[in-house]
Amino acid sequence: MYERYRGQPSRVRKSTSVTMLKTEAERECIRRWRALPRQERSTNDQAASFAARLMEDIDFPTSSDRLSFIRGWLQRDLLLRGGL
Repeated sequence: MYERYRGQPSRVRKSTSVTMLKTEAERECIRRWRALPRQERSTNDQAASFAARLMEDIDFPTSSDRLSFIRGWLQRDLLLRGGL
């Protein structure tokens, strides 16, 4: 499912032929979001912008808009961690 980057065992990238489950996609989105410096993840606008970038890499089955799900996960994380 994931391939490790050579020389960097803690970083993984999604294989292009595999679709993640929704819960796996949420965890991966939050992991990448929290890897950003705090000043780059402190507003809803930054969450929306980063969600759009994540859409290119994160694929999961949904009958709704993937961008809305990803943006919601990131904005919820902002609220729970006191970013706003």
